Amino acid sequence: MSIHATPARKKTCYVFLSDSYADWEIGLTMAGLNSSRSVEILTFALTKDPVCSMGNLAVMADLSLAEVNPGDIDLLILPGSPVWEKGENQALSGLISQLLQLGKCIAAISESTLLFACYHPDRAIARNDHFITAGGPYPFQFARKIFKYFGLMDNQLFMEWFQHFQPRTTTSLLPKNTYSIPALSANSLYLETSLLQKR
Repeated sequence: MSIHATPARKKTCYVFLSDSYADWEIGLTMAGLNSSRSVEILTFALTKDPVCSMGNLAVMADLSLAEVNPGDIDLLILPGSPVWEKGENQALSGLISQLLQLGKCIAAISESTLLFACYHPDRAIARNDHFITAGGPYPFQFARKIFKYFGLMDNQLFMEWFQHFQPRTTTSLLPKNTYSIPALSANSLYLETSLLQKR
């Protein structure tokens, strides 16, 4: 008689897509989670109708809000969108309350952080037991916290991929070797001008 171990359930990350969602704020996060193959990503919207991002990318979500089971969610991601300031996503409040009762984590960036009192606008990134939050200019830091939450920072292959997206300063992009350019003499300027006139 052989005993087969039950395979471990994949972690799930649900991403909420609303009209005018900021696609660049979650792009690196979704690409990283998808490339890891250890986290399943599911998108959902208020309805099954397509939504259009700020970048004019029309997307049809996997699920509607009514089809989402809070118990299946390991992490909920809320990207920014102008509609948060208008209070148009209040339909999510029930789902969020259920997730907090279940001890699940919610990651919010930019305007979506308006839902949470734990957000500190003077910090690039905040993290406590139930929230990951970031300001709009910090999608890389936001992604890094989410990758850390799922334990991907310990994966060597994943980190090799992730290193390509590390922010670099302008000076670090300058060439290491510099070459002096000799000043043009009066004769060389005359020759260059003559050649141009003949063309």
